[in-house]
Amino acid sequence: MDFTGDENHQVYQFSWMERELKRVSEDKLADRILIIGSGVLECQTAIKLANKGKEVVIIEHSDELLPDCLNSPIRAQLMRSLEKLLVTFYLETVIIDSEKEQVCLCNKEGFQLYLDIDNIIAPKGYEYF
Repeated sequence: MDFTGDENHQVYQFSWMERELKRVSEDKLADRILIIGSGVLECQTAIKLANKGKEVVIIEHSDELLPDCLNSPIRAQLMRSLEKLLVTFYLETVIIDSEKEQVCLCNKEGFQLYLDIDNIIAPKGYEYF
C-alpha cells in the first residue's frame, strides 16, 4: 500500500502515478486514522490497518458502503471482513473542518461530530477542506 503526502499535516493520498512525491509506509501512520471514501481500495486499506491494531474510521459521502462494487462478490467478502474488525463508518458525511489532531464531520442532517484523528487518507485529488 503506497501513499504520498505531506507528513507535517498528517494527510496522505493514495498514489499510483506521481512517483516523484515522497512515499509513506503504513508503519509511519499513527493509531487513529480517518479514511475518506468507502470504495474497494479504501475498505481494503481499512481492513489491513485495523488488522495491525489501528483505530480506523471511514466516512462516505453517499448512503452506501462500497458504492463501486454493489453487485460484485467482492463486496460481500469485504463487508464480512469489516464486520469482524473495529472499523467505524459514517455514511452521508463529510469533513467540514480540521485542526492538528481533530476533525469536524457533518452529516446531511447537519449533525456535527468531532473526532480525534492522527492521520487522514484521502483519494487522489480529493479536496478535504
